[in-house]
Amino acid sequence: MNFNVMLTGEIRVEGEQDPQRIDELVEGHLDEVMDHLGTLGAGDPSIELDMTQHLVTFGVLVDAANPLEAINGASGLLRTSIHHANGATPDWPGADHEAWFVRLVSVRSDPVEAIDTEAKRVPQPA
Repeated sequence: MNFNVMLTGEIRVEGEQDPQRIDELVEGHLDEVMDHLGTLGAGDPSIELDMTQHLVTFGVLVDAANPLEAINGASGLLRTSIHHANGATPDWPGADHEAWFVRLVSVRSDPVEAIDTEAKRVPQPA
């Protein structure tokens, strides 16, 4: 099954006071995160940024058996990409935290070979 997994969290820049410089640093960092998600083969990665509230929402499409497995897979991809771009994740939420949002995108069903009904037929009394 495919799941669209999203994580919304706070984004901070330590040691910088100039709002314009903070915006530039965050946007540059998130560009690197997005590039690295692409090199990892993350499905349909997205990043939404709201600097007025200091929030970032990461999204990635994950093929998994269930939502918990999807969150764990997405968590690894996102965290790896953030670290690759020299970011930190000190308050990273666990899979049961409300910061995660999981939406089922698709379910796949494969046909089963036709059953030989003649071989399965039970003889009826005469």
